[in-house]
Amino acid sequence: MLSPNCLKTFITLVDVGHFGQTAERLFMTQPGVTQHVKKLEQELKRPLLNRLGKGFEVTREGQAVYQYAKRLFAEHSEFIATLDKDDATQGECRIASSGSMAMQLYSKLIEHQTNHPNLTIMLEAAPNKSIINHVIDGDIELGLITQQISHPLLNVVQLGEQRLCVVIPKDEPHRMWDFDALLELGMINHPDGQHYWLSFVRHYFAKAMPLAHEVNVRGFVNQLNQILLPVSQGLGFAVLPEFAVKHSPYYDKVTIADFNQFNSVNVTEPLLMISNNQRQLPSRYKAVIDIIRANI
Repeated sequence: MLSPNCLKTFITLVDVGHFGQTAERLFMTQPGVTQHVKKLEQELKRPLLNRLGKGFEVTREGQAVYQYAKRLFAEHSEFIATLDKDDATQGECRIASSGSMAMQLYSKLIEHQTNHPNLTIMLEAAPNKSIINHVIDGDIELGLITQQISHPLLNVVQLGEQRLCVVIPKDEPHRMWDFDALLELGMINHPDGQHYWLSFVRHYFAKAMPLAHEVNVRGFVNQLNQILLPVSQGLGFAVLPEFAVKHSPYYDKVTIADFNQFNSVNVTEPLLMISNNQRQLPSRYKAVIDIIRANI
């Protein structure tokens, strides 16, 4: 590769047209300027200048080298500028959350993108474990999870809490619901279903935790807006965040079971925001985080 220092000297020499003035401008000696030109000529095995007394003219090959060097330094300057540029209104925002939080946030994030068309909002709905792994691996910049975690590569910020609800078929609201009744009915599972179910059992029926994994799974759905369809048909119960229940198309066909006789305090899940502490979030994430805080 041609020496950048020699190319810089050659550009200046062609622009100035004088060896002595080039040396002054670059804080070099005149023999040093001559040496840089000779080094380029030796590497290219072609003359770049025709010496004419104390002056010179640039050869065809010299003109080509001059144009090449100008492009090279211009591209270098542009590259450095892109490294320094951190525009809050453009670039990708890669986020992952549970399906219920995605439902809660997506319209607000798209509204933000509409106001800033050079932004690209990429929101993935995924279970907690996948989100954590994606953030650690750098595939996702910002994750929203509902389980406590401590990891040396993660920044963890608690945003709040969400209530978990056990949703049952509407035609059985007056049945005495307890742990055994739920086992008998069976569960409609989903990507976060097992995690929510264990949190529910731990809160209301702690002594039954060893039996929690024996629940009969009557189905599995990974489409959030369809999870309560089998519940509405009497096929099982589901455990979901309250927001997801109330925004389900089947909300009027199901019932939220009441377990206050077992514990008067509602079961809740923490809402945590995680990012990789080995990378600083670009400035475009500030507005995204503000939207998340305002809508969670």
